[in-house]
Amino acid sequence: MIILRDYQKSDAPLLVEYLNDPKVLRYLTSSISSPFTEKEARWWIKDGTLNKYIRAIEYKGTFVGTIGAVREEFERSRSAEVGYWLATPYWGKGIASEALQQFSQNLFEQTDLVRLFSQVFEGNKGSLKVLEKNGFELEGRLKKAVYKDHKFCDAFLYAKIRDNIHL
Repeated sequence: MIILRDYQKSDAPLLVEYLNDPKVLRYLTSSISSPFTEKEARWWIKDGTLNKYIRAIEYKGTFVGTIGAVREEFERSRSAEVGYWLATPYWGKGIASEALQQFSQNLFEQTDLVRLFSQVFEGNKGSLKVLEKNGFELEGRLKKAVYKDHKFCDAFLYAKIRDNIHL
């Protein structure tokens, strides 16, 4: 149903459209500029995705979102924080669940990562379901960990541990 692929220059217009949707931005990091411009989209596609585990999500031939992981450093270098988002017309279709399943499997098969984790903002029920469907387990509630849009909210920490750990 979906393909995880590298970003392409042709993704820029949709990236701009999607990242200017308040519903998409609601649970994303505030590091994304608002408004998000064509220039920022071109930078992201050319440079922002380098040296990271970042993939465009394609559904039926159309770019619909992003999934990525950022590896931790030093003694936590076998862990990575996973994040993802989809354009609103594609919510509730199982796309994010399938993307996370493929992405997690690829990371565990192709890297030495042992632990994947995600912090989900309070209220983001869709993302909680995606993580739970993919075997991520709730590790804790981080009280007032997020300050966005002039208010505090809790974050939920979910993680998935690789089954076959080889040292």
